[in-house]
Amino acid sequence: MIKYLIKEQLPAGFEPIKNPVFLHLWFGLGRPVNHFGTGKNSGKIKDSSPAFPAVMPDIDNYEKFILDCMNGIVFVDDRQVVSIRSDKRYTLNPRTEVNITELNLKNSE
Repeated sequence: MIKYLIKEQLPAGFEPIKNPVFLHLWFGLGRPVNHFGTGKNSGKIKDSSPAFPAVMPDIDNYEKFILDCMNGIVFVDDRQVVSIRSDKRYTLNPRTEVNITELNLKNSE
């Protein structure tokens, strides 16, 4: 399912990237029901609710899943990923966002 959704986001005729890439991954998790108040506070986030989702699954598991799904579709192989920035946050609109930067092949030393 995820591979299908990835393909749907790509332009027609897209060929997998062959150069090194930098990825910025943003994982937006929905808040559990117990983070919200009840009664007159229904729909409001409790003050006691954590600001960040320091919960399972671990962020590296999310990364690996996305890399495996993009393998052979967005880039030829996930070994081309030379840098990753990942963020895991709570959001009212759960989703995963992926920004890909194809890197220059010239020596940068």
